[in-house]
Amino acid sequence: MRRVGLALVGLALACAEPQEAGQATARADDPAPAVFRSTLDGRTRVLTAKLAPALWAAWDVEQAALFKLWRDGVLLDGAVYTGQHGPQPVSQGKAWIVDSYHEPWRLVRDGRELRPRVRYRGHAFEADAPRLRYDLVFEDEAIRVEEVPSVVQAQDGTLGFARRFVTSPLPEGHSLALDVALGSIDPQRDVETDGRFEPRATFSAAAGSGRLSLRPEGETRLVLWLREPPSLAPPRPETSDGPAGLRLIEQHDCLVCHSLERNTVGPSFRAISSRYREDAIPALVDKLIQGGSGVWGTPVMTPHPDLPASEARQMVAWILSLEAGAPQAVSPSPPARRLFSGWGEFFAEVGRRLRPGNAPGDGLPLESVHPAFELETIRPPGFQPRVGGLDFLSDGRLVVASWDPHGSVFLVEGVGSEARARRIATGLAEPLGLRVVDDDLYVLQKPELTRLVDRDGDDVIDEYQTLSQNWQMTTNFHEFAFGLAYRDGFFYATLATAILPGGASALDQVRDRGRVVAISREDGSLRFLADGLRTPNGIGFGPRGLLYVTDNQGDWLPASKVLALHPEASDVFFGSRSVLGAAAAERPVTPPVVWLPQGEIGNSPAEPAPLDVGPYRGQLVYADVTHGGLKRVFIEQVGGVLQGVVFRFSQGFEAGLNRIVWGPDGCLYVGGIGSNGNWGQPDKQRFGLERLCYANRAGFEMLAIRMGGGGFEVEFTEPVAVGFGEEAEDYQVAHWRYRPSAEYGGPKLDFEELAVEALDWSPDRRRVRLAVAGLEAGRVVHLRLAKSGFRSQSGSKLWATEAWYTLNALATSEGGGG
Repeated sequence: MRRVGLALVGLALACAEPQEAGQATARADDPAPAVFRSTLDGRTRVLTAKLAPALWAAWDVEQAALFKLWRDGVLLDGAVYTGQHGPQPVSQGKAWIVDSYHEPWRLVRDGRELRPRVRYRGHAFEADAPRLRYDLVFEDEAIRVEEVPSVVQAQDGTLGFARRFVTSPLPEGHSLALDVALGSIDPQRDVETDGRFEPRATFSAAAGSGRLSLRPEGETRLVLWLREPPSLAPPRPETSDGPAGLRLIEQHDCLVCHSLERNTVGPSFRAISSRYREDAIPALVDKLIQGGSGVWGTPVMTPHPDLPASEARQMVAWILSLEAGAPQAVSPSPPARRLFSGWGEFFAEVGRRLRPGNAPGDGLPLESVHPAFELETIRPPGFQPRVGGLDFLSDGRLVVASWDPHGSVFLVEGVGSEARARRIATGLAEPLGLRVVDDDLYVLQKPELTRLVDRDGDDVIDEYQTLSQNWQMTTNFHEFAFGLAYRDGFFYATLATAILPGGASALDQVRDRGRVVAISREDGSLRFLADGLRTPNGIGFGPRGLLYVTDNQGDWLPASKVLALHPEASDVFFGSRSVLGAAAAERPVTPPVVWLPQGEIGNSPAEPAPLDVGPYRGQLVYADVTHGGLKRVFIEQVGGVLQGVVFRFSQGFEAGLNRIVWGPDGCLYVGGIGSNGNWGQPDKQRFGLERLCYANRAGFEMLAIRMGGGGFEVEFTEPVAVGFGEEAEDYQVAHWRYRPSAEYGGPKLDFEELAVEALDWSPDRRRVRLAVAGLEAGRVVHLRLAKSGFRSQSGSKLWATEAWYTLNALATSEGGGG
C-alpha cells in the first residue's frame, strides 16, 4: 500500500490559485498506515485517511459519505490495538465537520430526486492519495463515482480540503447532486468549486450545509478552506463517573474475564459479592495481587504483582458493595496501565486438575513435536506476524495476513535465516482470513472480503477492491469475520457474534451474526449456509469433501466443538441461541462431529485442514490458539450421522496456533497468534511462523477409534507387542453428556465410568476390539490407555494415551461406521 503523506513544511506558493501540496514518498513498510479501515466513532464501515499531520478525514463507505473532518488524529483502542475487550477507535481533537449526511447522494431526473443504493468498490491510490470508488445504483441505472481527497494551500498559508469527483457519463437530462455538511465552514467565504469548465459545477449553500451539483461528465472539484475549528469533537471518556473501585476495574484487565451479572470465564462480580462478606477483603486483595485458583473451580486468577494494595482494596470493596446495592453499569474504557500478561499456567493447571497423570500425553498436555514430524521456524529475523491467514502463490512465495494494529499482508520468500519478508499491504481491518485464487489475493477483513491488486508488479498493493460487504455488523469488538476457504467459485467464511466484556453474549444481535456464509467470487453475492455459532474461528475443507468449522466455548456452548456441513447446505442450525433467542428453540440442532472438553483437549480451536500424510490420510487436523498445538480428528459415519474421535497430536510450537495451510513442498505451514485475555497459549509468544514436515518415520499412537456393535475398535499406527494391553484394567472408559444453556460453558453431566467387559486383538496386533457396557448416544466417551502397559513391537512408547469420542449415534451392527 502506498502511504499518504502530504508534506506542507517549506511550501512557497507564489500565485493565488490553490495548488496541491507536495506529497511525500510512500512505502508499504512505513510503521503505520495513513489510510485504514476500521470502525470509528460508532460507525461500522469506515475508511480513515491522514491527509496531513493536522488533517484527518473519514468516510462512511456504506453511504459513500464523508462524515468527519478533523485535526488531531485517532485513539486506536480495542482488541487488535491494545488487547482490550470493548473499546473501539475514536477520533480525537478539534473538528470542522462532524457527523455529515448519512445519505448525501441524489440523482435528479425529470424533476424527481432519487436516492441511490450504494455499492462500495474499495479504494486505490493516485499519486499516493486515496481514490475512493462507489457505484450509485438508482433503480435501473448505476453511476460510477470516484473521489480523490487532497490538501491544498492558499497564498496566505490557509489549508484547504479538496474533494475531486470523477463520474461516469450521466444520461441526457440527468444530474447528480451531493449534499455537503459544512460544520463551521463559512459557505460564502470558504467554499469553492472549480468553475473553469462548461457545463459548470454549482454549489448552493445555507448555514452549515450545501449542495454540490456535479458536472454531468468529467471532473468536479470542491475546496473547503479550513480556518481554526471552533469546537472540540466529543472526547472519549477515560473512565466512568462511578466509584473509585469501579474506575480502577475499568482501567485494568478485569472485564476480560468477568462481567457484572453473569458467570463467564470467571465468576460475575455479583456472584463474588454474594459469596463473601466484608471481612474477606484482605484475603481477596491478596488473591487479586498474587493470583491463583480457589473456590470457583479450575479458572485461575491472573496475578497482578504491580497492582498497589490500596487500589486492589478499592476494587474488592466496590465488588462486595454490589450485594445490597442497585445494579451499576460497567462501561469498559481504555486502561491507564496494561497489567494483563496472560493466563500463566491456567490451562496446564486445568489439565492437571481434571485428569492427574504422570507424563505429557498421559493425563497432561503434550509438550513436544510429534515424533513422526520435524519442525522448523521459517520467520525471517525480526519478523513477528500475528497470523490471521496463510496461503501460497504459484511461484512458491508465502502470503501472510497479520492480525496486528497495521492490518498487514506480507510476502515471505525463503526459509529461516535466508528468508525475507516484505509488507505489501496495510490498513486492513483485523484480517483473519486469506486465500490465493489463480494468483489473486483475497483477504477477509472484519467488514468485507477484499481483492488485493498489484497493478505495476512491484509487490506493493495498489488497489483494495471490495468484493463483498453484504453482511450485517455493528461496532462490537467481537464481531470478527473468520476464514477463508474457497472452492468452485465461492469463498466460505464465518461471522462471530457480539459479546460483552467478560464473554457473555450481547443482548442485541444483528441477524447475520453466528453464521457460515458463501460469497460468490464473480459478483460478491452472499448466501447463508448455517447459523447458531458463537466464535467460529476456523473453516476449511476436509474429509468427505465437507466444510469443517470450529467453534469456541461460551453461552449455549458447554465446550468447544468441531462441526461439519456440505458446501451446498442451507438452514443448518448448530445450537447457539444468542442471536435467534426463543425462535431457535424449535429448530433441530446438528450435533458436532466432536466435542472438545474444555481445558483437556481444546480451548480456542481455529483453522482445520485435511491430514493426508503417512498413516493419517483421510483424517482432519486443526489448530488451537490457547490450548495450543495441533489436534487430530478421525471421522466416521454411523447411522447416517457423522461423529468422530479427537486425539492430542503435536505441541512444541513457538506460539498458540491460529492458521494452517499445506505448502507446495508437502509440509504444513502453521501461524501463531496471541493477545490479552484467553487468546494465546500460556508462556508462548504472541506471534509465530513455522513449518511441520512429515519425516517418513513412525510415531506409535492410536490411529483411529471406530464405533462397533457393543463397543469400539481401537487401531494403532504400529503393531502392539504381545503381552501388552491384555487386561480390561488397561483401559479406562468414562462417558458424560453436555446440556447447552444460557450460562457460559457447562459441566459434564451424568458422568459415569464404564467397564470393559471383553477385548479381542486382531492377528496383526494393530487392532483391539473393546466390549463396553452402558454406552449411550448423545455422550462423549473418554478412553485412556495405561501408558506403561503399551509398547509397540519395535519397542516404542505410546505417544499419547487419551482419546475423546463423540457418540452421536450407536452402531447397530458389528460393522459400525463407514
